[in-house]
Amino acid sequence: EFCLNEVGGFHIVNNPNLESLDGLEGLHTVFGDLVIHGNDSLTSVRSLWFLTRVMGSLEIVDNDELRSLRGLEFVTRLGGDLIIADNANLETTDSFVSLVTINGSLVIDNNDRLMDLLGFSDLFYAAGHLIVNGNGQLQQLGFESISSIGGLLIVSANPNLPCCEAHALWNHMGGGEFLSEYVIEGNDPEGVCDN
Repeated sequence: EFCLNEVGGFHIVNNPNLESLDGLEGLHTVFGDLVIHGNDSLTSVRSLWFLTRVMGSLEIVDNDELRSLRGLEFVTRLGGDLIIADNANLETTDSFVSLVTINGSLVIDNNDRLMDLLGFSDLFYAAGHLIVNGNGQLQQLGFESISSIGGLLIVSANPNLPCCEAHALWNHMGGGEFLSEYVIEGNDPEGVCDN
């Protein structure tokens, strides 16, 4: 029986009838980018449960039926960017509980039903930008372990995210002393934070 354990770059793109990633249960290392893009019927990435290393970027973009990212719980480091964007029904990112380091940018953009980013509780460092933009239902950020980023902090156009959540994240990372370049705008000015 064939079992795929390692690949270079791996692109799963524009497969309108693909509902799952069955057959990838043995995959543990991607030496390039892993791109999951434009799969209109994809409902699950659970078959990636053995994956621990992506040496390039991980892009999960424009998968309309994907509601969670369960299956990515054992990914600890990414060699490039993490981009989660335009997934119309994505509700949670709680599968990234083991992710510690991103050697690129973290971009969470235009996921209409995403409520929080609490799944990034162990993320310590991102070498690039941290961008949270245009997530219509987002109400809570998280990122309690993050110490610094190498680029811009952008938290914008999240109409249900309390402004105090964004400012608390900025303060947590050192505020103006360590993070002078940031954009915080278009969030909920009347929202209430727990802390």
